[in-house]
Amino acid sequence: MGQQWVCLYWFYGRQVSSIDIKLIDASQETRDPQLTQIFDGVLPDYQIILSVDGREIKTNRIPNVSAKDWIRLELDEAVFQSEIGEFRIVNKQILTADTLEEFDDLKGSGEGEYFEYKIRKRWQLF
Repeated sequence: MGQQWVCLYWFYGRQVSSIDIKLIDASQETRDPQLTQIFDGVLPDYQIILSVDGREIKTNRIPNVSAKDWIRLELDEAVFQSEIGEFRIVNKQILTADTLEEFDDLKGSGEGEYFEYKIRKRWQLF
């Protein structure tokens, strides 16, 4: 029985199911001039777009939200982390999708100029 769970963890545990993002502590929407310009003085609609083997996998869109605290974006479909070439955090509106930050050296978590991220796996042990 235990061996069966280990096999399930090995297979499913490598699949990314969601990504958490948060503005780094030094960057807040109302204080950082560049972010304020990008967001046009209002809170953004966040979405993450992953590049996976030449196709795009998207998360849900969370409208008009702050990322001062962690927010979680769920993928349309789970993918293996090793298959992700890069991912972009975008301000997704009806007709536009402005890139806010891009990550291409993916780890389980990381930090860019404005955002930090945590990759969540589908299965986790404890």
